[in-house]
Amino acid sequence: MWTRLACLPLVWRVLVKWLLLGLVTSFALFPNLVLLLRHIQHLRNVEALIQPDLPQIADINREIAAKLKPDATMKDEFRAVERWVYEHIHYEYDWFNWGNLDYWPTAAEVLERKREDCDGQAVLAASILRARGFKTAHIVANLQHVWVAVDGDELMGPQKDKNFRRVAGRTVLTLPQWRTVLAGSSMICKFPALRSLLILAAALVLAYHPCRNLTGLLAVFTVALVGFILLLDWGNRFDARSPTLALGPLIGSLILLADALVGALLAERFLSRKSSVIEPRAAS
Repeated sequence: MWTRLACLPLVWRVLVKWLLLGLVTSFALFPNLVLLLRHIQHLRNVEALIQPDLPQIADINREIAAKLKPDATMKDEFRAVERWVYEHIHYEYDWFNWGNLDYWPTAAEVLERKREDCDGQAVLAASILRARGFKTAHIVANLQHVWVAVDGDELMGPQKDKNFRRVAGRTVLTLPQWRTVLAGSSMICKFPALRSLLILAAALVLAYHPCRNLTGLLAVFTVALVGFILLLDWGNRFDARSPTLALGPLIGSLILLADALVGALLAERFLSRKSSVIEPRAAS
């Protein structure tokens, strides 16, 4: 296949490489295609995920009501709902829970698994609140987090940047702030490293093609691996609440990764030129 791909015209070779990279990336991020299709359907109709009429929701609200004081305020109710969800729904990232990078479940799926990340916890909290009579409870999200807005209040860890929200019955999407993008990117340190390395290795091998020099390939992989390690270190250290974003390690890691990719793309030309220079010298 390595030789056949090299024999293709340049345009076709580039298209095939992008297709292969896309397939590898899709497999690494969303190996369960059925779940991915369901996830897309859920995102198109987030309201359907909120299920206040589930029999389990009624039992949950009875449990919450039993713990509330007679003079409990509306905010006390909100905090009681938030506390119940946090105590009964164990936090677990989607890539461990569902196998895919992301998945927004229904309230029934959350109660069935009893473990979810912020999107599932928010869906369940909104379902409980609506069953308690707070009909305005709805999902709010950004690139990094998902939470609940209800009657002018917010719970489940609200953030200032809102990229997905309901306004007058319509879904409104806005571009994320730079800090939100960085916060979302820092989550790479939580994502399974083997999946990230699979995408990185595929990109480097496809860029390195059609060169066959294994020493050069090893050098490219070494530079990329150092950059990847620095990227993980930055992700672990990143704090979105800090006034300084400490971008030095991130920039350093991106430079190394870019160097590795450019080196892979130019390896064939560089090594062939180097060998053409060495051969005349050897002959003389």
